[in-house]
Amino acid sequence: MIRLRVRLVQGLALMSTGALAGAFGYGAANLVPTFNAVPLDMRLSFHAQLMQMNGVTMHGAMGTSALSRSVAALLAQLYSGAVRVEDDLRPAVVAGVEVLVGAGRL
Repeated sequence: MIRLRVRLVQGLALMSTGALAGAFGYGAANLVPTFNAVPLDMRLSFHAQLMQMNGVTMHGAMGTSALSRSVAALLAQLYSGAVRVEDDLRPAVVAGVEVLVGAGRL
């Protein structure tokens, strides 16, 4: 069960960072040349609307990427035995990670 949780967190981390990289790559490859090809007033109004619509999506993707990579690193260290956690603290640390991951719903 622990192995499944670690795999799920690693999968989420890879998917979210890949989606974020794809979004930035799409913007660099397609939007920037398009912005340069249109008049300035049209570019600014389109850019303002684009940022308004994509703001939540991009911030969510960045937050998910950062949180999932951090939790994946913590899980890898915790379950590999590299982190020495006192026996009386281990249940609290594991419970905290499960709350972050949402493993209670699996």
